[in-house]
Amino acid sequence: MTMDGSSLYLVPCDNPQLHQHFERVVLNGIEERTHQNYINENHDEPLHLWGLPQQKGERHRRMDTGDFLLFYLGDERYRYAARVLGIEQNRELIQALEDKFSKEMKNTAPLDRWQYCVYLQSPFPVTIDSKRLHDYAGHSSNRPFNTIKLNKQGHKAITEEYGDIESYLLSENKDSPNDSSDQSIPESSMQFESVNEVVDRVSKKTGTRASTVSKDVSKLDKRDIPLHIVSLLPKRVESMLSERHETVTFCMIRQSILVATAE
Repeated sequence: MTMDGSSLYLVPCDNPQLHQHFERVVLNGIEERTHQNYINENHDEPLHLWGLPQQKGERHRRMDTGDFLLFYLGDERYRYAARVLGIEQNRELIQALEDKFSKEMKNTAPLDRWQYCVYLQSPFPVTIDSKRLHDYAGHSSNRPFNTIKLNKQGHKAITEEYGDIESYLLSENKDSPNDSSDQSIPESSMQFESVNEVVDRVSKKTGTRASTVSKDVSKLDKRDIPLHIVSLLPKRVESMLSERHETVTFCMIRQSILVATAE
């Protein structure tokens, strides 16, 4: 975790071997009888984890609780994210997994190269366009070739737009529930014929300069958020001001709209 929040690590799982192990150890998790003799800390069952070879483990050994792994499964999409609980060198556990899986499959690669275990919370589904994410970081490729930490350029771009890494991932979480304020927004909410009308309305309601609002609304527009969804912004402002009794930033409003549209 960095001084300015969670770090994000991009993990390729788009070849058959990696995808197979991703399903086993990340999605499904490891039952207690397989790992109970090899880890000291208590974890929820099943145990979710990912592995790293020696060199990558040493490079990313500062990975910390609250960081996130983002898994690339092909088709220019990241499909799952998981919060990091910790990292440690644990070849004994990896060997136990290799022994277990070797009874079910001929090829257990890349387990034979893993040295470090990254322990995870249960993963949650996302749909993140890899090209868009990599554009944040200035990468020319649309897929990661190794496990890499999102660079400072990408981290800064995401935190400027979403506030932090977690909010970014939650905005792409297809299982995100409606927040309570959604129930107070009737389907007959005011509709607008142009983004400029939305900008004007939100500017007046929040006391924010129209130029600032316009910049943020354009980010929604570039994400292909339907105009009728964007038009909920003024209602969301009124609701949040009423419930929070505090200053509501446009960033907060934009984030709640993005979470709502991810369902």
